[in-house]
Amino acid sequence: MPGSAVHALQVLNALAGALCVALVFLTARRLTARRGLALAVAAGFALSYGTWALSTQAEFVTPPLAVQLLVLQCLIAAPAGALGRRATAAGLGLAVAAATLLYQTSVFLLPVGVACWLACAELPRRRRLVGASLFGAVGLAAATAAYLAVLCAHFGVCDGTSLGSWQLRAGMGTHYGIVTPASLPHGAYALARTLGGYTGIGINDSTADHLAAAGWWRRGAFGAYYAALALVMAWPLAAGWRRRARLWAGWRRAGVGLGVWAALFGAFAVYWVPGDVSFWLPVLAAWWLAVGLVVATGGRR
Repeated sequence: MPGSAVHALQVLNALAGALCVALVFLTARRLTARRGLALAVAAGFALSYGTWALSTQAEFVTPPLAVQLLVLQCLIAAPAGALGRRATAAGLGLAVAAATLLYQTSVFLLPVGVACWLACAELPRRRRLVGASLFGAVGLAAATAAYLAVLCAHFGVCDGTSLGSWQLRAGMGTHYGIVTPASLPHGAYALARTLGGYTGIGINDSTADHLAAAGWWRRGAFGAYYAALALVMAWPLAAGWRRRARLWAGWRRAGVGLGVWAALFGAFAVYWVPGDVSFWLPVLAAWWLAVGLVVATGGRR
């Protein structure tokens, strides 16, 4: 289509998707010090359905995820000495503010970062508290100031002339954020889809419509496929719990950071649009990094 930006966005998303894979690899290598394991983790993330599909779509998902993963790597894998510097805390706070302007859910990096500082056992308690406070304060203040500037510039909120119009725009899409008893299983299914898609069901297709038109044996195959994927996704959680002492001793900051990251992004996905694969992609990245940590606890076997 002449004048269309779809292809340009697809190229941008493909490049950003490749960058996300590279960042997962670098993060896993820094955490485990095992190149082969890091390659396996990055390859698994790259070939997962959510990563592959969203890197070829025109939706704006992989570019902000790349920025988020860059900040996450600094928070969970940087040397403790670097986190002990006030310049690092302030700089990462500004980075989170910039990421939040790119994609609003990046604000979840603030509690992730605070948790990482508090869990950094290599630093004295006072330096942990100072770093966490400085990071959180700079990030929150910078993000708030930036958003106020955007509202003033584009919606006239500061002088009140367009406040009603901005409130109307902010209220659009009120069909989002409605939690029902089906939200949690719907979200669990979407998370499983990020790992493995099912033949004949595209990323924007209705699963209910597909199953309604399928025969009993296809429905059975669909159920068996996702039951198997659920077991695969549960494995690092179960293995991590059994090896929690080793994980806590060797990767406390990374484990806490990934846990808070996955919990916040997962809770938001369930609340906002539980069936949208794009909101579960950050959780998928955390899952693959957790796989790397759990495997690393088993030694070199």
